[in-house]
Amino acid sequence: YDAGASHAREVMPDECCGVLVGAAGDAAVDEVIRFDNLADRLHAADPEAFPRSARTAWWMDGGRLREVMARGDAAGRPVKAIYHSHGARGAYFSDEDERLARAETRLLGAVLWLVMGGDGEARAFGHDAADDTFRERALVVEGRGASPRGYSSSGEGGAP
Repeated sequence: YDAGASHAREVMPDECCGVLVGAAGDAAVDEVIRFDNLADRLHAADPEAFPRSARTAWWMDGGRLREVMARGDAAGRPVKAIYHSHGARGAYFSDEDERLARAETRLLGAVLWLVMGGDGEARAFGHDAADDTFRERALVVEGRGASPRGYSSSGEGGAP
């Protein structure tokens, strides 16, 4: 959690992105892998196709994400969540977040989506296949006092 929150603070007011990794079979996350937010580059190259900059959007390198996921799966350390920040706008699951998560869930499988606000708040969302919705999941941060909200690969506890 601290590493992801630090990443968000470093790039604010822009959005950041990355992935959270941990041992298979355990809800805990023990590694943060930062990604460059490609939104500014994509926007500059084609503002019609990519109308938003890094102030209000994030784009990961899909090839790098697939590499990280394949390496993690092979090592028994899968990607458990994709994270991004909303700069100073707060930790909420926007319509755009849901659109992207819905598309990526088909490709990536059941990962959680962690959204961080500029105030340090973090919230996790996971796909519920039963009714095809995204629901907030519990976020437990070990070694800290009050939890900023919950995370686990099961949605029932764990630690980032």
